[in-house]
Amino acid sequence: MKLRIGTTTVILAMLAGFGTVARADDKAVRKEIEAGYKKLSAAMKAKDINGIMALGTVDFSMKQPGRPAQNGEQVKKEMEQNFAMAKSMSMSTKVKKLNVKGDTATAMTEMTGRMTMVDTQGMFGPKGKTHKMSDAGTSKDIWAKTPIGWKVKSVEVLTYKATMDGKPFDPMKAMGGGGAPAPPKKKK
Repeated sequence: MKLRIGTTTVILAMLAGFGTVARADDKAVRKEIEAGYKKLSAAMKAKDINGIMALGTVDFSMKQPGRPAQNGEQVKKEMEQNFAMAKSMSMSTKVKKLNVKGDTATAMTEMTGRMTMVDTQGMFGPKGKTHKMSDAGTSKDIWAKTPIGWKVKSVEVLTYKATMDGKPFDPMKAMGGGGAPAPPKKKK
C-alpha cells in the first residue's frame, strides 16, 4: 500500500511539475508573440512592407468578413496600394487570449489603427483630398514556431469597424464602389 501511495505521489508531483513548465513556456511564447506584434506596429508605422511580410510564414493567409481568403502575395499587393496613399499610419494589437499547443499558438486579439491618407484616385470624393481613417477589430491569429522563431501563419478578422473623417465607413464596399460616403452635394 505504501508503494502505491508513493508512486501516485511521484506521478502527481511529476504532472504538477510538467504543468508548471508548460505555463512557464506559454509565458515565454506570449512574450515572443507580443514582440512580433510590436514589430508589426513599427513596420506599419514605417510603411515597411518587407518587414511586415517577414513576420509571416511562406504560406500566410488572411480572411476578412465579406471577402475571399487572400494569400501573402495578395495581401502584399493590397498593402502596396494602401501605403502609396498613406501619409502616416499607426497600429496596435493587444493579445486578449493565447492558447499554445506544441508548435502552434492561437492568439485572440484586439486591434486599432489610424491612417492619414491622400485620395490620389478620387475613390472617396474629390481627387487629392486628405482623409483621416481609423479602425478597430478583433482577430484569430495562428502563429507557427519555425526554425527562426514564431511567425504568423494565418489571420482571420472576426469583427471590424472603420471610420473615415469621423463617419462610419465600410472599406470592403468602397473597394467595390459602394461603401464610400457620397460626395457633398453642390448648392445651386
